Amino acid sequence: MKNFIKILSIIFIIGLTSFIAYWLYLDSNYYLSPSSDEMQKISQITLEKNSPDECYKIKNSPLAVMEPSSKDLVNNCLYNFALSTKNIEVCKNYIDYRGKFYSDERCSKFVTLLNKEKNNCSDITSLDEQILDGTSSMYCSSRSDQISKNICSNIKELVNKCDLGIEI
Repeated sequence: MKNFIKILSIIFIIGLTSFIAYWLYLDSNYYLSPSSDEMQKISQITLEKNSPDECYKIKNSPLAVMEPSSKDLVNNCLYNFALSTKNIEVCKNYIDYRGKFYSDERCSKFVTLLNKEKNNCSDITSLDEQILDGTSSMYCSSRSDQISKNICSNIKELVNKCDLGIEI
């Protein structure tokens, strides 16, 4: 019985040590379960580095329950970066539920819209205008982070360039 308790204690200590080491590794190499404020900071880092690679460092902590999945957080970060920089290539690097890359249609369509030239505005539909209006209210309202300012500026530029009837 004494040996059994000794073995059980050793297994517990090894398990606890492994869990702590794993947690420290994750915490030092990834953004674990970031809050909305931390997501804005991560978005700011992607802009400063002019690279969406920081988005791929977002992970849910092993203890996260009832939170958005890591892929949703990563894809949201990529979406914000793509809209802010008007870089359509970023839209091709979304992550699906299996961890595979795919091209996101919503992201591609919105970035294509933001990249329109003045002489190509005639094909903007009323649905496009509704999307622009809804997105502008989200990014141009009270958010003060740089990525929101960039997205808002890109939307305003398109609205003015194409003379759309959207109030921003």
